Amino acid sequence: MNPLNAPDVPITYELLTEAILDEVRTRRLQIQRHCIRCRLDRCTPHLFSENDTQQYLGALVELAARLLPAVFLDKIECAALGVHFEARFLIRRTWAALAESGRP
Repeated sequence: MNPLNAPDVPITYELLTEAILDEVRTRRLQIQRHCIRCRLDRCTPHLFSENDTQQYLGALVELAARLLPAVFLDKIECAALGVHFEARFLIRRTWAALAESGRP
C-alpha cells in the first residue's frame, strides 16, 4: 500500500510528545557536535546561531502547544529551555576558545 494513500492513523499524546522531545534532543546533539568540530578545526561556529536555535525550539514548543494538553507541554518546554541555554553556552564558549587561541 502506498503510504501517501494510507488513512490517518491516530497517534497518542505520549508518542507525539516523544517525537517532539526527540527533535529537541537531536538539535542539542547537532549543536554539540558542530561546536566540538569547530574547536578541533579552529573554524567559527556558523551553522547554529542563538537566534536560529531559539526560533527552531520556539516553533517546536508552539507546535506542541497547539497539539498537546498542558501536562505533556511542560516536558517539552523544560527540555527546549534547557537546550536553548546549553546551546547558548556552547556557542559562546566556542567563540571564546577561538578568540583565546588567536583566531577571531
